[in-house]
Amino acid sequence: NTGLTNGTTYYVAIKAKNASGSSAATSAVSATQIAPPAAPTNLSATAGSARVTLNWTKSNNATAYEIRRGSSSGNLAKIADVGDVKTYTNTGLTNGTTYYFSIKAKTPSSSNSATSPVSATPLAPPASPTTLSATAGSARVTLNWTKSNNATAYEIQQGTSSSKLSKIADVGDVNTYTNTGLTNGTTYYFVIKAKNAGGTSRASSTVSATP
Repeated sequence: NTGLTNGTTYYVAIKAKNASGSSAATSAVSATQIAPPAAPTNLSATAGSARVTLNWTKSNNATAYEIRRGSSSGNLAKIADVGDVKTYTNTGLTNGTTYYFSIKAKTPSSSNSATSPVSATPLAPPASPTTLSATAGSARVTLNWTKSNNATAYEIQQGTSSSKLSKIADVGDVNTYTNTGLTNGTTYYFVIKAKNAGGTSRASSTVSATP
């Protein structure tokens, strides 16, 4: 039955008929017509290693979402239906390949048009930084290293034992760092890790210096 008013509850019963007449009516059943939900908003795609995580703002009255993916923005196909959530992670993807995504909001009886596509390119974690060196000064140690391909940041770890290091800083896409406020005469040990959206590398070789 079409042409009904959204938000209105309708009651229906049926009768069986033949040439001899009609049966008594069944018990009445009811249903409330619901308008299709609006399209989700603020869809974003964040790449990791072999994965992309989607986030969006929920649509009013939506009870589920259809996830669509493709290798181009104009060729998307459904890969999953999820419930009343606002995030989804697609795993098992190929690092270095760009994927396009859109979503649709759904109710039990309808769905809306898809969002505009968003894209992301999964990325493997970078390799460990190389040629790390430590040069002591007065109450300071300066570290230098060779950058790792595809790294966007570096994690600096320090300790007074080579077996007990902890993070002291995150720095950007640089190849040097100076740690100040150290105690002269104390030996400090350092490693660094390269980072990007795909994850964090293993630690570099350990180096040491004594301010």
